[in-house]
Parts: sequence; structure tokens; C-alpha cells
Amino acid sequence: TVAAYYSIDAEPGTRPLVQELLDSGRRVLMPIVLDDLDLDWAEIIAPGDLETAGRLGLQEPTGPRLGTDAIAEADLVICPGLAVDAPRCIVVYDHEVVESVPTTRQDEKVHLAVTSTRTLRLGRRSSGLAVLRTGRPV
Repeated sequence: TVAAYYSIDAEPGTRPLVQELLDSGRRVLMPIVLDDLDLDWAEIIAPGDLETAGRLGLQEPTGPRLGTDAIAEADLVICPGLAVDAPRCIVVYDHEVVESVPTTRQDEKVHLAVTSTRTLRLGRRSSGLAVLRTGRPV
């Protein structure tokens, strides 16, 4: 099971990755943003299972909601620069990879960063997060 997001606007493109996951038979969970900004989850079978929804205008699944705890079923979580409780892989642009960024107690270390040109293992860095938040130029 992979939890992923369907990229919009200036986010690094995840749409081909989501399609590849679906084509390979993987179970894909997508987030539904709740009013309190927590995330519910639903499984998608095809990109057609998504529609623009909510105040953020994101592509969200239309299928049955699985609850906020469904994320615990994921073996891999792909998210746009957020901390998650699973193996931590982040998809970013090359210019968003930096030596260190300020952290708070809610942040988690990212283990792997994937850009369009490289894959970086970050888990051994002692400086904490090594990826700038999506959308913030360096």
C-alpha cells in the first residue's frame, strides 16, 4: 500500500508515478482534506476516481472514506514536503534540497528525497531535515 498525493500547480509531478503504481497493481491511498486540515483517506483504482474538491482545490478521491488512521496501512508515504510516520520519502525540486532547514518538535527526519534528476539518502545526516518546504525558493 502506497499513500500518495496527486500533484497540482507547481508541485513536483506525481501523476505519472501514481499511474505507474496503479498499473503495477499497487493499492494507492489518496488524502481527503478535512475541515480541521486533518487527512482522511480513500483508495483509488484510477485517476478518474479523483475530483477537485474542498477549499484547497486539490484532487481528492471520490470513493469510500477509510478514516484518518488508514495512513497506518501504508508501506510508503509520498507527500509534498510534510513529515509522516512511515518510511519518509519526499518528492521535491532540486533547488529545494539544502544543507539544513529550521525544525520544530513536530518535524520528522526525511530518509529519502527524490527529485527529477537524483535520489538522495538523507537518513545519515545529523542536521535533521535536509529539504526545504515545497514552494519556497532557496
